Amino acid sequence: MARLFSDQLSSPVGAAAAEPLLRSSAAARPVLAGGILFGGALGTLLTLALAGPVTMEPGLVRLLHGMVAIKGLIFSAGTLILWVRLAGPVAPRTLLGYAAGLGLSAGALAWLWGLNLLLLGSVLFYGGLLIAFLTASRDPLLFDALRQTLNRRVRR
Repeated sequence: MARLFSDQLSSPVGAAAAEPLLRSSAAARPVLAGGILFGGALGTLLTLALAGPVTMEPGLVRLLHGMVAIKGLIFSAGTLILWVRLAGPVAPRTLLGYAAGLGLSAGALAWLWGLNLLLLGSVLFYGGLLIAFLTASRDPLLFDALRQTLNRRVRR
């Protein structure tokens, strides 16, 4: 049976025990942050290099920027969930899936802000979120890490 590209970025549930785990957030969180920063910087550079001037009415520009800001809130919520998840051990392939997905979404957000080729930017944004979601769906430690963090917050 053929495997999808997203399956290669994530770790299947059965193989989680066979893969070595990064033991601390000191190693995992910088990789996630680096993926997001790299994607955002690349999206910004592409926007500055390829996007032309915006030829829309000011009201439409404000509306579209508001919609991009809502996408930014969705992106921030996903990033927060994965940041909390990375407080525990994580397989390197899972970490790569998270960093690639959120990096792609961050680059797409920067592209969308330029208001050119909105369909392409939206496809890339939701594609990145889909990669992160598919990776999370195969991460056996996701809910355990979120539950432990919630329990620590409640005890305080």
